This record gives sequence, C-alpha cells and structure tokens, in this order.
Amino acid sequence: MDRRLLPSLQGEGLRGHPYRPVTLRDVPPAAVADLRGAIGEPVAERLFVLPSSRRTVDGSGNAWVTTPTQVIGVGADALALWVDEGMSRGVKARIPFDEVLVVMDLNVLLLGRLEIVGENGSFVVRYNAVNRPDLRDMLLPLRRSFIVASGMMPQTSLTARDLPYKWLNVVRSADAQPAGYEDVSLVAGGVAEPEPRAGGGVAVMTSRELVVATDPTPYSKEAAYGVDIVAMPRTRVLSLGGLRDIVEVRILADIPTVLWLSVDAELAGEIRATLGPAFGAAPGIR
Repeated sequence: MDRRLLPSLQGEGLRGHPYRPVTLRDVPPAAVADLRGAIGEPVAERLFVLPSSRRTVDGSGNAWVTTPTQVIGVGADALALWVDEGMSRGVKARIPFDEVLVVMDLNVLLLGRLEIVGENGSFVVRYNAVNRPDLRDMLLPLRRSFIVASGMMPQTSLTARDLPYKWLNVVRSADAQPAGYEDVSLVAGGVAEPEPRAGGGVAVMTSRELVVATDPTPYSKEAAYGVDIVAMPRTRVLSLGGLRDIVEVRILADIPTVLWLSVDAELAGEIRATLGPAFGAAPGIR
C-alpha cells in the first residue's frame, strides 16, 4: 500500500489494526505529549500505535478482554509504552536502551506478543500480527544500539547457504542481523523440509546479539507464516545451559535473571554445544 494513502485510514486505526503513523497527526495527542517527556521529541516513524481492541479469552465468544489504545515510542536512547487508561492514562514503562536484557516477539495464533525485558522494568503488548514487519523495523534502533562484544566468535561450519530457503532468508534478514550483514556464528536444528518442527529454527550470534529464531507451530501450513524472535545483547549473556529441549540463559543484571527457551531438542543441543563455550558455559549443565 502507498504510505501516502494511509493518513485518512489511520485516523480510525485501520479499524483496529496496529499501524506505524505517517505523521504525528495519526497519533493520539495525549500520547505524543506524554512520550515527549519519556523519550524526547517523538518521531512518527519511531512510533507504533495499537488501537483499542477486544479479544475472546475462552473461545466461546462469551468472555472478552478489552485492551486500551497503546503507543510504543522509540527515542534516541530509550523506549516507552503509553497506555490510554482513562484518567490514569500515560507512560506506563520507560526502558533505557542500555538496560534492555531481552527483546522477544512471539506468535500466538494470529496475534503477536512483544515483550521487552529491562533491568528495572518491562512491558508486554499483544497485537494483530498483520503489521509485524513495521513493528520489528521500528525496534531496529534499539537493537543496533547494543554494544559490540569482545572476544572471539565461535567457529561454525554451517552457513546460511546450507539452510532451507526460509531459514536462509531469516538469517540474512534484519530479524537476525539488525546492524547489517556480517560474519556470524550459526547453528540450526529441526529445520529439515518439508516437515517443520515446533521450535525448530536457528541461533545466530552476531557481534552484538544472540538471536534465536524458531517456528512457532508444529503445523507446516502455518509455520511458513511466522517466526518467533528472541534477541539478547551478547554482553548480557553469562552462560548457556539447560537440558534436552530447554536452553537456560543466565543474564547479567542487578537482580539474577534466567530465561528458559523451549526449542527443538536438536537446536537446543547445538546452541549449548557450539555457542555455549563462548560464554564460558558447560553444555548440558544447569
């Protein structure tokens, strides 16, 4: 769609669909004012608006949850979440870039679930995944801000060209390499076509991040339409351990933090055995 045609549609929030505004006129005025105090002067292309929506919680249509309008704003050195909760509307979370521990964007049926975990605060938003590419693109300044880690990259024999076409594209995309194409350490598991496995995918270590990208579903017809992304600053990863299909990530923070990733067992083993030693981990040890 020609972005010049969007303003008139975005005034109504594309009838409930999330959107990246063309101008600040497409954003609730209160959000613009409140975010200015949290992230600096808002820029339209660094905002993502999630209009108020309703979703069923029991499958019968008898029980619904209403989510108020939300706006994610990304500034020069921090991001924030604004929520329109009537009299208490305002910025509910502000996370400086250098306090981000994990960026997690997952698929839940037709919805996306974005979670930003910070050292002193976090937030979660659920959204219609129709505009996921714009959301992930808006978060690139955050991910590009992560510090380049010192130390040698693990040597891996696998290259993107060895992967099925879907995963080759993932490895070469901004989802896995937000700072641009570079030499990476790459492992994969559960990616053999034509039968994708739940949690099958790749782990990509760049100079800045450890990224785990996986299929969100065991159903091959659906797996092609979504990839879960978990990205962590390399300088925050202390060790990689776990057993079988669980990768245990110990994260450097003021409060001890552990992230458990449930992925395909083959992928989990490759992560621990090949990438784990780069963080001083003993594969398979909790």
